[in-house]
Amino acid sequence: MAITFHYFRFYDKISLMNTSSLFKRIKKIIKIKLSCSIPNLRYLMKQNAHLPHAIGITIHKRAKIGKNCAIFQNVTIGAGKYNPVHDSHVPEIGNNVTLYANSIIIGGIKIGDNAIIGAGSVVLNDVPPNTTVAGNPAKIIK
Repeated sequence: MAITFHYFRFYDKISLMNTSSLFKRIKKIIKIKLSCSIPNLRYLMKQNAHLPHAIGITIHKRAKIGKNCAIFQNVTIGAGKYNPVHDSHVPEIGNNVTLYANSIIIGGIKIGDNAIIGAGSVVLNDVPPNTTVAGNPAKIIK
């Protein structure tokens, strides 16, 4: 089941609708039916994120996700070790990044634009733009 957030944008055309109750309903359905924890759903919608297999996805409420990212099933984007370089303890994901199934991205790291994170990878360090990383711990493979 794919969730592409532009399907939910019908609320923009209906100015009289109470959007806060709509978002609460959508978040409840996603949390219960798909076992996802996505506290900033509205932010992901604005970023045009794509969740091709929206099951078991966990995203920290302060994580920054770039535009047009694809996040597959069982991905965790969470808090971890504080990084003084980025002044953060949560990841920052660039634009057009693909996070494949069972990837774990934790800590104050930055994933560059157009990066690809392989399935089952554990990313603990920064990923440069336009690279592919895979493994546990993740290493640049392309």
